[in-house]
Amino acid sequence: MKNIKFLIIPIILSLVACGKYEEGPSLSLRSKQNRITNNWIEVERVVNGSDSSTQMKCHQFDKDGSFGPYSEVYPSSGASGTWSLSEDKSNFTLFWDFEEKSEVFVIKRLTNREIWLEQTTDSSFVELKWERCN
Repeated sequence: MKNIKFLIIPIILSLVACGKYEEGPSLSLRSKQNRITNNWIEVERVVNGSDSSTQMKCHQFDKDGSFGPYSEVYPSSGASGTWSLSEDKSNFTLFWDFEEKSEVFVIKRLTNREIWLEQTTDSSFVELKWERCN
């Protein structure tokens, strides 16, 4: 019995210490796609160190890779498109239908209750925090 404990403890410690994202979680039983598939609202936007938060609407992210306004709670904003994860699941891409452009974000935290994203371009550094809104 003691030998089993000595084998199990290192395995558990290695799993907890090997989180994918800088800000966590260290361990999740949900897939990354399932954690994103939900209704989200942006609660914080910081651009180049300055708070640029505005009143945002809730968006529904579906398993098929589409997203759009969550109209049961908030009025339609018309902002819809598709989303995807990079192959290594470290980047999150939004393709906006109305602008026909895409934005790529680095995932810093991905739980079933919040998502933290960062984006660096030639002219700006953007930090976003989303929370579940259902």
